[in-house]
Amino acid sequence: MYYTHIHQNSLESLDHVLVSQEFYDNSKKRRWAFKGLTITNDHLDDDNHKSSGTSDHAIVRAQFEYRPVR
Repeated sequence: MYYTHIHQNSLESLDHVLVSQEFYDNSKKRRWAFKGLTITNDHLDDDNHKSSGTSDHAIVRAQFEYRPVR
């Protein structure tokens, strides 16, 4: 389970990574292959994250590697 936002103690997934067909693994026009996804949301569980100036959303990081379809 992952979440990118907490609102009234409810864990939600609001943030997404949208990509074009050049990043889609099953596309005939793929140039980049999906390598992984990291969601950094530890700061959302801190009671004082707003006073420390952090965002109320997680950091969503997608990784790709250059691997065109042959």
